Amino acid sequence: MIRQFPAETVEELPRDCHQVQRDIQNVTGVYRIRPYGSKGPVFVFCDMETDGGAWTVFQRRRDGSVDFLREWQDYKHGFGNVGGEFWLGNENLHLITHQDLYELRVDLEDFEDGRAFTTYGGFAVGSEKEKYMLKLLGTITGGSAGDGMTYHASVPFSTIDADHDRWEGGNCAKDHTGGWWYNQCDASNLNGRYLNGLNPSEYQGVYWHEWHGPSYSLMATKMMVRPLGRKSLAANPVDTAVSVSSTAEPSGIKSEYDRATPPSIDDF
Repeated sequence: MIRQFPAETVEELPRDCHQVQRDIQNVTGVYRIRPYGSKGPVFVFCDMETDGGAWTVFQRRRDGSVDFLREWQDYKHGFGNVGGEFWLGNENLHLITHQDLYELRVDLEDFEDGRAFTTYGGFAVGSEKEKYMLKLLGTITGGSAGDGMTYHASVPFSTIDADHDRWEGGNCAKDHTGGWWYNQCDASNLNGRYLNGLNPSEYQGVYWHEWHGPSYSLMATKMMVRPLGRKSLAANPVDTAVSVSSTAEPSGIKSEYDRATPPSIDDF
């Protein structure tokens, strides 16, 4: 369900899920935010339960219902369903992570009820001019899943139609079936083809090399950010959020959508 709150203008929207928790409501669900620099509202899923909450979720896999083998524009604008599987969009991720210093948490789940996570004390994505580079990645601050991201630090984002990886022999996004911050090629790929556990081909599924290795495709993943130290954003703290019934439409969300269900962002 999309949370609704009274407000006057789009400018009063919170900037991320930390502001939602601080100023609006501490309940997990779908909300509208407007990061600094955004042209309009953005639907996001806020995790208010994990480790104190305030997490803005930007990636989630859980059942294979959404195809992540997509082109640059799809990854730029976002796709999927914020109530299910989705990628929030590299442009949104860039805007969100340049509002403050953010930490990253990656949650992983296998098909045998195993769970693990890793947190990093810093995370930021560059602009489109910078090819949405993984511009900042802090050191590991917690968790037992090991390090699946450091190998990808300072590396541009690649998709099947935009090869920015450092592998001279081919296109990592094509070979590894999904958009990601590919080096030569990866130590993780949470946007790969959704398979069911062990598979005969390495580097073809949804994997985190240090947790089950590249031949095991994970059942569920979640990537999310929040301000490091939970400090306030730099400016313009909000008091209220625009209700879903406002005349200001979120980017890519059509007015004929059923607002009682999480919106699709396939056409952002």
